[in-house]
Amino acid sequence: MVMSLKCKKNSNIPLYQQIAGRIAGNISSGKINPSSPLPSINSLKSNLGVARNTVIEAMRQLVRDGYAVSKHGKGFYSVDRKVRPVMNMIVPLHHYYYIQVYVNLIAGAQDAAEHNGEWLGIHNSHEHHTNFKTALHEVASAIPNPRILAIPPVGENGMVDPKSVKELEKLVKGGARVIVIDREVESESFPQIIQDKLEGRKILLKRLFKTDCRTAVFIGASEHRIELRIFADEYGWNGKLFFENTGRPEQNLKSVRKNKYEAVFCPNDLHARRMIIAAGNNLDFRIAGYDGTVIATSVSPRISTVNSNLTEAGEIAFKIISEDSAINEKIKIKPFFMPGETF
Repeated sequence: MVMSLKCKKNSNIPLYQQIAGRIAGNISSGKINPSSPLPSINSLKSNLGVARNTVIEAMRQLVRDGYAVSKHGKGFYSVDRKVRPVMNMIVPLHHYYYIQVYVNLIAGAQDAAEHNGEWLGIHNSHEHHTNFKTALHEVASAIPNPRILAIPPVGENGMVDPKSVKELEKLVKGGARVIVIDREVESESFPQIIQDKLEGRKILLKRLFKTDCRTAVFIGASEHRIELRIFADEYGWNGKLFFENTGRPEQNLKSVRKNKYEAVFCPNDLHARRMIIAAGNNLDFRIAGYDGTVIATSVSPRISTVNSNLTEAGEIAFKIISEDSAINEKIKIKPFFMPGETF
């Protein structure tokens, strides 16, 4: 199969497009059976005498066009063209922590799709508007009236880029089906599935109320300052609740020690793990993370954390996007507590 591929290096057509086109032709004609492994990147590089990056770009083109899928640790496999992708997910996977956070979302949507005999395409936006826009246009140009599950990029201020929202709204007007997940935006053009972080933080407070701690601090949760203090007062907790901005873990640790906080609620599991590492063997306070990632659960000490339940979000997204009509509403996913050794 590899030897039958030929490229014209003096052609006006880029080499990666030639390679992708010939492999796609073999898939369409049946020379390559559905779900069969494609030639490895190294074998194509060697047999065709082209650069490794050229082969990688060809494989990416096949994935974008729906002819191939990447299987972690196994390489690329052909896709059954009779099975139409039901959903394209555009998600930031540029950082290892983002991968851990969104792997559950991907799993939920992918399991639901496979259960219905359909396919999920995944595109990395790198948490940047330009890449997000490019991925949207590639999906829209390849599939008429595409179905898109989008996590639009946020800026340094933590807010979704308005330009990304406008791009999504344009696609909806053109016939696309869109669901925005995990990031709340100001738009009534599509459904939104978001985490219920206030409920997650209340779950943490309920754990706090069962301890003898009388001072606690939330890091990076100032938007819920009023609601959480009211919740603590209504419960009858006689301690003091503080709120601080997210800084470097070492800086937050210094503040914890200075103010003698007995309990610390971090904005995410990574921040909690880094604070624990900075504290060394002198972890003289309770600490909890957020997101329910393997960073919290797979290393000692296991961090008590809140799972944002993105697996359910993926399942719900599939259900909504598969319906003939969808109400453009905001759906909140209920989180749950994951016990550990730190709280």
